Amino acid sequence: MPKVPSIEEIMNTIYKGVKEAWDKHYKFSNGYWLWAAPECYITSHVFNALGELFKDFGHSLILEENMTNVLENSNGIYPGKYPSELKPEYRSDIAIYWNNGTIRGIVEIKLLRSPSLGGAAKDLKRICEFLKLKDKTEKSRNKKFTGQFGILVVYTDNHDNHKSAREKVEERLSKVELLASEKANKNNLFLKKLRKIHEVPEDESAWGVTICLIKHKN
Repeated sequence: MPKVPSIEEIMNTIYKGVKEAWDKHYKFSNGYWLWAAPECYITSHVFNALGELFKDFGHSLILEENMTNVLENSNGIYPGKYPSELKPEYRSDIAIYWNNGTIRGIVEIKLLRSPSLGGAAKDLKRICEFLKLKDKTEKSRNKKFTGQFGILVVYTDNHDNHKSAREKVEERLSKVELLASEKANKNNLFLKKLRKIHEVPEDESAWGVTICLIKHKN
């Protein structure tokens, strides 16, 4: 079996899924921006794109995977109380499984309709708490934690007559990336970013996506 897709390939494929969601929504809605769609529409396109990437490697993808399965299948179970972000009632938008049935990573997707970063902040906190299970489980149970990364995907768009739409999109995505950097540094984790911005001149608008991948430093 060939080498499994790299982190860079995963990030580029996620972007491909978001762009396909934008292209199809714009086409089929006769020019409506993607902010008008439900968040799950973007998630489904990212899911399909990742499925095509992983189909020859034995990986599995699960939509809306509950935290109980995420913890159990990453060897993330440990004695004591769990952070509130990892409670069983929470779900990860997409869980990526290795071909042996253990978790490789989780993906959280946010459609940012306003400057508020509350939802993105919660997802970043969940990703960091998930990755921090490595130290807790490997020390307490002497079992290898299988989670490799967590990814936050944030899409936003804008139309503005006073300030360029591109600038507004860049500002929002920069704030997301700064928040991701702060969360990663605080938890001694590594951040890798991929940002793409597209202008739509005929609509005087722009849209963009930032893909923030957080992983252990070694």
